[in-house]
Amino acid sequence: MRQNNWENNTFIYKNQSQTVEILALRNNGNTGFVSSLRRLLSAFYPPRPNSGISDSVAADPSGKWRLSTSLPAWIAGVTNIAGEYVFSRHWSAGLYMSYSGWNYFRQTQKFRVAEFRPEVRYWFGGNARGFFVEGHLAVISYNVALPSWNFRYQDRGGSHPALGGGIGAGFRCNLTGDGVWQGEASVGFGGYYLDYDRFENTGPQGRLVDSKKRGFFGVDHFTVSIVYSFSTHKR
Repeated sequence: MRQNNWENNTFIYKNQSQTVEILALRNNGNTGFVSSLRRLLSAFYPPRPNSGISDSVAADPSGKWRLSTSLPAWIAGVTNIAGEYVFSRHWSAGLYMSYSGWNYFRQTQKFRVAEFRPEVRYWFGGNARGFFVEGHLAVISYNVALPSWNFRYQDRGGSHPALGGGIGAGFRCNLTGDGVWQGEASVGFGGYYLDYDRFENTGPQGRLVDSKKRGFFGVDHFTVSIVYSFSTHKR
């Protein structure tokens, strides 16, 4: 009796939400059917980067470096810039710096700050886009006052900046199709040790009233940023 030259072939197709198991009949000398079936499945169930279908993660065309600046800080007269390096699919590290060294139209109104804030981010979607959470440390020198305040607050002797850190979250999306320009919004919360002087808020010669030490817990940054992405390697 003639025997059919067929055998059972089973393979597993996985994506982020489900697993599809296909039982296929394949002729020993013809693999075209299985290849066609894989292409059909790919149309309905896009493979995740590390699944059995895809052998490698596609390179991010926007590069691994980011430069950004926060628009609300500029509106408040605070110059600022941040640099970031994407060192893996889900992780990046960055440094935010800001500076303001002037009064706002009068001696009793000022927001003089110098801040250095390193941070590490985890990106849920990968490639430094979408939602992220972060942890940060910060060093902030400050000299602030408003006309309605009785006191001007300055880190003690101008040499005892606020020290602390916290956590935050945010979202980043592409503004251009190639991902070179992006937009980002984020907010952070932290705790800081403050060692500061209080001066009468009457101008540059305001009398020193006292010195205090205390802790601060609350919102420590809010950003709405424009982000530029680039690579240092030639493509």
